[in-house]
Amino acid sequence: MIRTFKFLQRHLSLILFCLFLILNLFLLLQIFSNLNQHFLGYFFNSDSLYLPSIYKDLFEDHTGLKGWHLNAAPNFIPEWPLYFLVRYVCGDFRIALVAYSVLQFSLFTLLICWIYKIVSDRFSWFDFILINLNLSLFLTVYFYSNDVFFGCIFLPGYHNGAFILTLTSIALTFSYLKKSNARLPVLLFVIVIMATVSDRLYMVMYSIPLLFMFFISQGIEQRRKIFILSIGVITSSLAGLAVFRLI
Repeated sequence: MIRTFKFLQRHLSLILFCLFLILNLFLLLQIFSNLNQHFLGYFFNSDSLYLPSIYKDLFEDHTGLKGWHLNAAPNFIPEWPLYFLVRYVCGDFRIALVAYSVLQFSLFTLLICWIYKIVSDRFSWFDFILINLNLSLFLTVYFYSNDVFFGCIFLPGYHNGAFILTLTSIALTFSYLKKSNARLPVLLFVIVIMATVSDRLYMVMYSIPLLFMFFISQGIEQRRKIFILSIGVITSSLAGLAVFRLI
């Protein structure tokens, strides 16, 4: 008993973080279990059925993409591989949509925590608990507002892949600004190319705002790093647009 108490005391913050994470996933499942008729329509519109249809043609009917006219935002990365994996595991596309939403929200949470860990000078699980608590409050909006559009942010095909890549790019950017690791810009530029091809909204979420960081940054060294990133991001974005036009 004493050992158990000491273990709980030593790892209390980590345990609370995991509990809040489970709470958020439970709230997300509660949202899906209390959908009204109007919101259910979002599961069966052209945006939500985009990836299920592609999966069906590629892996079930084996007809390939012949005759397909992909969306203006094809959502190649990361939605295609993530959804295809979830769809393969779940089998039924309706269950896959819910499971994908849980996975996607978990990625949002982990990426936001990762960014906070990078920019913060201190590391505490209690800080991550506060992040989870804020996300819990965000999820509860559905229950008292019945905002059906709110739930669309969890479904595939609504530019959420661009948001995931934006959070990843922000994390890599701050990592490079704090630590001069030459590999980080290379990885970032590759992500910029793939993200631009996948969804051009990424440029509005990350590429363009990065350019403004140069004017608000302080210190010669920091401005030099942001200038390097800006040149690379502009070049990578143009390369991504060129590849997109070839599709």
